[in-house]
Amino acid sequence: PIRERGSSQASMVNPARGERTCARPLQGACHREGVEFPAARGRELASERSQRARYARLVMADAYDRLRDAVRGETLPLALLDFDAVSRNAETLLAPARARRKTIRLATKSLRSPELIRRVMALDPGVFRGLMAYAPAEVSALLDDGFDDVLLAYPTCQVPLLRELSRRAAAGRNVMVMVDDLQHILALDEACRAGGGVIGVVVDVDMSLRLLRGRVHLGVRRSPVRDADRALALAEDVL
Repeated sequence: PIRERGSSQASMVNPARGERTCARPLQGACHREGVEFPAARGRELASERSQRARYARLVMADAYDRLRDAVRGETLPLALLDFDAVSRNAETLLAPARARRKTIRLATKSLRSPELIRRVMALDPGVFRGLMAYAPAEVSALLDDGFDDVLLAYPTCQVPLLRELSRRAAAGRNVMVMVDDLQHILALDEACRAGGGVIGVVVDVDMSLRLLRGRVHLGVRRSPVRDADRALALAEDVL
């Protein structure tokens, strides 16, 4: 509905139906789409919003005071983390995973501190299983830092970097890489022959939703593997 101007009354027009409704001037009532609500209810809602806003300001002020006291005397700059909040956020992922007996691979590009990764993984080692890293060099760094079962999430054709991962695998480390094209498999094969280790392969399947013959696309454009036939063909190339 569109509110027309130049009238002492609230004149509402519904273009879809070509109807016009008039309400009394906006005195003592709240109007929404031609429907009147008591003014008392409007004041009540405004009061609730105001109280919530005041409470939020008090909470933020208290949190600021606590954080300021926590870093008093420390050398700046520094990073300060509320691990209680991190734990609560993690639990929103852990609870449904436990209920469905699923595991979660932690994405390290969202957690850039090895110590934080360890603490989050320790919240539930039965559910948090393995890491998903961003780049080959990061996989190597995580392995050097004592982590294991690391998946390289983004395919690569850089043989020297893959060769280094193959050497880690030959030393007994659990490494996997994502592939979505034959060229990734060929690069990985060359690297493993030189590095002497076996690296696990995960086929990256695009989970986006395409409608109207591709004119509507919902999701990321991550992988060219978009159906079961393409996935099976790529898996056969691996074998």
